[in-house]
Amino acid sequence: MTSPKRLFLIDGMAQIYRAHFAMIKNPLITKDGRHTSAIFGFMNSLFKLLRQENPDYIAVVLDCKAPTFRHKLYTEYKATREKMPEELVEQLEPLYEVISHTNIPTLKKPGFEADDIIGTLVKKAEIAGLETFIVTGDKDMMQLVSESTFMYSPGNSFKPTTIYDKAKVKEKWGVGPEEIDHIERERSIIIQVIPPRTMPLERALDTIDMQIIKPMKKKGLLGGLYKANLAGTADKLQEARESLRWNFILAIGISYLLMAAL
Repeated sequence: MTSPKRLFLIDGMAQIYRAHFAMIKNPLITKDGRHTSAIFGFMNSLFKLLRQENPDYIAVVLDCKAPTFRHKLYTEYKATREKMPEELVEQLEPLYEVISHTNIPTLKKPGFEADDIIGTLVKKAEIAGLETFIVTGDKDMMQLVSESTFMYSPGNSFKPTTIYDKAKVKEKWGVGPEEIDHIERERSIIIQVIPPRTMPLERALDTIDMQIIKPMKKKGLLGGLYKANLAGTADKLQEARESLRWNFILAIGISYLLMAAL
């Protein structure tokens, strides 16, 4: 029996951000002042992937500048997200041009995020009998992991590349891929009710995971939000929950249904 062909879908912006911030303390800058860290880091990782994995099919999946259907449904969608650093913005178009010279396709669609396209292609690849590897460090993508879909988290000088199958997702988070979206929704709710600067981001996220994942493991419950003790009042928590009532629509889990015509 022949092995299935392998499709590698690179989460473009996730890997571009990763490349940029990996060299944030010692950025690469040309003599005329142009930043090139993200370009160098992304292309270096891409060529390494090609050498090590020799994929049968590969594509870089990108976001569009245009608002998505989520923004139309929920005007505050990602309203609090920090803007992309200017030194990274200026590298995007040159990077896209460099990628174009490799003949590796870049995929994007106005009105949708890269996550939507990846979710769509994953489902189509499953039907076609392919094995799919989502190249990203974004935990959201773990909910797409299945018998034939894996999350490929590139390594660095300090840690090896990790390929997440269903068992490895559960080993890391205590829940299967199908429950990752529930974790992310509850994390989002808590983040919304933590006042700015009350604690460092990493500490806040660690606290969130302790409030959600540990109780889930112990009691077998999704969620783990018993009180809004991280940030104040029950009223704030209820308001946050209400503001996230679109979650099943906004979640990547159903996005492939909305892109059936892709």
